[in-house]
Amino acid sequence: MELLLSDEGLAVLVPIVVYWAYCGLHATLGQSMYMDKYRLHPSTHEDSKNHVSKRQVISNVLKQQLVQVAMVAMVMMFKVRA
Repeated sequence: MELLLSDEGLAVLVPIVVYWAYCGLHATLGQSMYMDKYRLHPSTHEDSKNHVSKRQVISNVLKQQLVQVAMVAMVMMFKVRA
């Protein structure tokens, strides 16, 4: 638990938490019928332009975040040894 509350741990976790919170908010507002009047493009236009599925996007984001966490873990491991 001490590792997660350290500066290095927070530097890894906070961007990931903020990213998913922002994505959740964006998805929620995007599905809201109250926000339809603020859309720049109709929903059907957006769907026709998206060539990648949401599942692929989530998978790629999780892979990228795993690589990010692994790199920080390696840097922290070398930092502790030095």
